[in-house]
Amino acid sequence: MKVIGSTVALAAATTKVKDDQSVRLVAGAAGDVTIRNVADDDDFAVLTMVANEVIVLSLEPGQGLRGANTFKATPLARSGI
Repeated sequence: MKVIGSTVALAAATTKVKDDQSVRLVAGAAGDVTIRNVADDDDFAVLTMVANEVIVLSLEPGQGLRGANTFKATPLARSGI
């Protein structure tokens, strides 16, 4: 796993990590993370995470994430896909 950018906090009303195709997502608290479509005008999917859960998520080019600022996303180099 190669980190290629700075960790960012998600935001409920602003789509983040739209330029990254693979991210490490850490839940500081339980809640939902929304994957936004490429046009950023609709939800593609919703992930429900428990507190302190860590996942690696692959996104399509242009997709982004929204969620509470307790969720942190770190861009990774995409490999093995």
